[in-house]
Amino acid sequence: MSRLKMLFAVFVFGLLSISSARAVTVYYQPTPLPPGIPESNYHIRDGWVNNYYPAIKTFQDVSEFKIGGYGDSYLSLLKLDDEGLPKEVLNAYLFLYSLPRNGANPSQVALYPATSSWNTAVQWGNPSVSGVLEPYSSTLPSTLPSLAPGYSYSPPPAENTFYGMWITPFYNNWRSKISPNHGLVIYPNDGNNYQFNYFVSSNNVNDGMRPILRLDFTPSLNLKLPFDGTNGKKWRVTTEIGGIRCDGMHSGHQGTGYFSIDFSGKAKGPDGTLVTNPAVADVPIIAAAGGRVISVVSNIVVDSNPADGYGNSVVIEHGTTGITTRYSHIKPGSVNPSLVAGTTVVSQGTFLGHMGNTGWSEGVHLDFSLRYQGSATKDQGPLARIVMEGQILKSYQVDKCSGLETAQRFYPSSNVMIP
Repeated sequence: MSRLKMLFAVFVFGLLSISSARAVTVYYQPTPLPPGIPESNYHIRDGWVNNYYPAIKTFQDVSEFKIGGYGDSYLSLLKLDDEGLPKEVLNAYLFLYSLPRNGANPSQVALYPATSSWNTAVQWGNPSVSGVLEPYSSTLPSTLPSLAPGYSYSPPPAENTFYGMWITPFYNNWRSKISPNHGLVIYPNDGNNYQFNYFVSSNNVNDGMRPILRLDFTPSLNLKLPFDGTNGKKWRVTTEIGGIRCDGMHSGHQGTGYFSIDFSGKAKGPDGTLVTNPAVADVPIIAAAGGRVISVVSNIVVDSNPADGYGNSVVIEHGTTGITTRYSHIKPGSVNPSLVAGTTVVSQGTFLGHMGNTGWSEGVHLDFSLRYQGSATKDQGPLARIVMEGQILKSYQVDKCSGLETAQRFYPSSNVMIP
């Protein structure tokens, strides 16, 4: 099933009342890291461990994880990178896709926040949950994390569908730094033999079934992609917020530049064919939202001055939100001549210039960067609450780094260019 169909299924399953008329519901689905990216930069880490048969296993980072057991017991661990996600949400849900159990009975799911760190060398060994030892425990030492009180969820998961679990207190405590984010430990709530559940992990090849985080919150600003979306064009991300890209970490998207996204300018049409290529044609850049132009740089031809790292660029201030968007590396001679810093007011979709390679640039692309009161560090709450085309900024991720033809994630734009 396609990712869009899966997410629609999630929406239907997870549709609940929201306490604010201005609030929105968004879904964030972390992708696996590109090859060569340090594991410390994870989007999500999930896997399972067992406690007896056929041998004690350390963390199994495979295409599925499980709880329950048959002759022994299994539990799973999951941790999301929460940096750059919205703070103080109205609701947070974790959705896991439940797989067939091959005739076994399901177990209710018990979810606990971990209160100590763990890594991919974790093993169950001789565990204790609420002071009760599991019946087939080994004498090996356990390296499982300690736990805080959690919840059990009823009814058990149905097969071949997403299963949602309310995690709002855990999530808000992580984001507000009340408690460290050590992730979640997922236990079977039913201890009977041959009673378990299988779930799709973040390493599964099926993009649509991987774990999903649902968040309900009030956005600080609603944007559209800074590209024309007519004729169903979808656009590719080459660097995420935080700096992850296919060939390593981009230092310009870390620290004070955390909330920045690079777009390649390569776009696909509805049939999956390449319809835009900046190497052979001009790609228009357009305003992601209306506002007042506060900076225009249009006279840079080559990268000759460290102060000109952005190259030709346009900065737009969006009302009284304190948020600005910057459009960088614009092609020489293409900046819209009607833009005057300090006076021009633009509408969403206004033409700003063509994608280029000026400033500190390694090829034709758009560096789309956002600031709140001049800062773009990862702790800037208003930037984490920006919604662009119905998604949070952290949802714009690189994927399938082996080439354009195999990339699955191209992002649609509803923006329409105003010449």
